[in-house]
Amino acid sequence: MTYKDKLNPWCIIRSVSNVQMRNLDKTLGATLEETRASRSGNQFLIRRM
Repeated sequence: MTYKDKLNPWCIIRSVSNVQMRNLDKTLGATLEETRASRSGNQFLIRRM
């Protein structure tokens, strides 16, 4: 992760499974709905809370 990435409020997570996504949702405090809405290909944008 670069310094620029740290300034970005969105965290890009690549190639993760659905189970990992659910765990990340809980960890980061994001909802599945938000996560699905921002899904693009095999990249997932999860807003840091």
